[in-house]
Amino acid sequence: MAAPTTSAFDQNEVDLLQRIAEELIPLQKWINSKKYKPPGNYPWRNGTPIAPKDLGIIEFIEQLFATTERDRRLLARFDEVSAQPLRFCPIADVEQWRAARALASKPRFGIVESGNLLTAGGKPIVRKTFYEAYLPILIEALAAAQAAPEFTWSAFVDALVKDQLRFWPAAGPRSSAFMLQFAKDALRAMLSMRNPVEPPVQLALLIELGEHRRVGNKYGPQDAEADVAEFVRRLREVGGKFVPESQRFLPTIHPRVGSPPITMQEVV
Repeated sequence: MAAPTTSAFDQNEVDLLQRIAEELIPLQKWINSKKYKPPGNYPWRNGTPIAPKDLGIIEFIEQLFATTERDRRLLARFDEVSAQPLRFCPIADVEQWRAARALASKPRFGIVESGNLLTAGGKPIVRKTFYEAYLPILIEALAAAQAAPEFTWSAFVDALVKDQLRFWPAAGPRSSAFMLQFAKDALRAMLSMRNPVEPPVQLALLIELGEHRRVGNKYGPQDAEADVAEFVRRLREVGGKFVPESQRFLPTIHPRVGSPPITMQEVV
């Protein structure tokens, strides 16, 4: 994914989004609380704290904005299909075909209901337009909230998540909708390996999750065979501790593709 030529956010917006991300995804706090410690020597486990901003979430979102025009064309296409869902159906008499199967006479194009589109107020929206609609409101709400003596970032973000910020305009869009989408975009940046940051920081969340899959990894039959052999070894090891010898069995799977018959073979 190519880097944007110009920044989509001004510095105030960047600072606000990064601070919100720290509250939504307290990465270092979570890492410190985990029992699982990945093998390796990583800076965030050696005194150098890490936050979502270090994983390039803002830059990643700016890169997503590069698809704005394509997204606009796609939404226009979806509007056409929604107006006539069966326009391109190859069945000659599709209405009769549907009636014979007790299907609704007027079908709906359910792309929005699928959850695969960015929406606001239940309607599809382009991501760049979405952020541009919310950020001025967020900036104003932050300024008003910070003027109050009781201001804290944790309370501010919590109120946004719960639609309870008293400085949010009553006629404005729901603050929780933005917080949810921003959290999704931030996590997508940290998990998809398309965030413009050098390893190992780029992979920090994946490393801490114990997730070893990486873009470009390739595995062949020999890798599967090695994993099966290790599984069988461990099964014998564990089975020898908890299962009487007379009851130690391991399924033998037929090598043919499909739904192979399964027989029981004693583990020796």
